[in-house]
Amino acid sequence: DWSSDVCSSDLYQQDDSVCLMGINEITGIANIDVALSPNPANQTVRVHFSIPYACKVHYQIFDCLGRLRLNNETGLHPMATYDDVLELSSLSPGTYIVKAIYFSTEFNFFKSLPLVITR
Repeated sequence: DWSSDVCSSDLYQQDDSVCLMGINEITGIANIDVALSPNPANQTVRVHFSIPYACKVHYQIFDCLGRLRLNNETGLHPMATYDDVLELSSLSPGTYIVKAIYFSTEFNFFKSLPLVITR
């Protein structure tokens, strides 16, 4: 069960979807920036983000029916600006939602971003 690696009190898997408990979407938090590029994407997408505290970073990609299609934990990132690259070759062309989830001792938050994959 992958949820125990992330934060078992905050995430749990139910069927093909993931439920978030105690985590708020980014709203009004200073110095937070999350963006995808390129979008539309082909084989990879870059997740650009800035964090004010060290965070454990986790990415999930959901299809248009809400099914979890990619689950990727990148580990602990110190306070800084980053460009993480997500591999998309296992996903079919279409529209997806990328959920970037950040866990720290200071805050837990997520940002949902639309992503279009073309070939």
